[in-house]
Amino acid sequence: MQNERKLCRNCGQHLLIEQKFCPTCGQKADTERIDFHFLIHEIQHGIFHVDKGILYSIKMLFTKPGHTIREYLEGRRKNHFKPVLFVVILGTLCGLLNHFVIENGEREKFFEEEDDPQLAENPDFINMSDFLENIIGWFADHLAFLILLMIPAAALGFYLGFRKYRLYYAEWLVVMTFLAGQALVVYFFTELIGHFMDRDLMGLFLLIAMSLNIWTFLQFFKGKSKKIIIIRTLWSNFLSFTFTFFYVMFLSLTLLLAAIVMYASDETLEQMSSDDLEININPPIKKDSAAAAPQNLNP
Repeated sequence: MQNERKLCRNCGQHLLIEQKFCPTCGQKADTERIDFHFLIHEIQHGIFHVDKGILYSIKMLFTKPGHTIREYLEGRRKNHFKPVLFVVILGTLCGLLNHFVIENGEREKFFEEEDDPQLAENPDFINMSDFLENIIGWFADHLAFLILLMIPAAALGFYLGFRKYRLYYAEWLVVMTFLAGQALVVYFFTELIGHFMDRDLMGLFLLIAMSLNIWTFLQFFKGKSKKIIIIRTLWSNFLSFTFTFFYVMFLSLTLLLAAIVMYASDETLEQMSSDDLEININPPIKKDSAAAAPQNLNP
């Protein structure tokens, strides 16, 4: 008597009735109809599951960070949260914290009318300011995407700083992404505590982030000289900061140039060049957190 068969609903592979997972695509053999019970289960399993949810990844990045990242690079990835999604979720939480708790919905203005009342009445300049404020404000609310944009520059610094250890640049992108998530957790709590204590804890954030950085690489390169690893980590951080700084400047100037091309007339440009004009084109986050975050969200 032949075993009863059924088809995988994802790829059409023939399955034995006792098979729980498809051997071709890995999907569960039994897929239930989507309802609220299914959604609640998926949220609990995908985010809070102790074996492979985001809380598990946070726990491992603060208890065994170097071992965890090395395992992921070596292929043991099933129990680890996807690094990009990890940063997206944590960056979103930090963006919400900045907007609704720390800033309380208010944003720093790029240009104050009292600085130059005549220029403030120029419609071209108003459009330029609104354009810049809207774009950079969006990045301030979506901190994760700002961090993800800066990870390539940060990874380049560590790729060069640890080039002797022969990790691919793509692997450094993964390492930086995990450590960006690690630092975002620290950033979230230091900003939250600092807000309620009415104190600037950015210095504490930098100290904790750098300490975690060094500890992570001492674990990651276990068996290597600790002194050499610490020196290389500090040097890589310097390179990473340098590359990130010029990368941020390039992005800022690109946005400014786009605003000028789209909105500024010749008369407006002449008026701007003749005035002592200062425009804040940094992301409007308290304590320049968006600028500081990439520096300290990379290892």
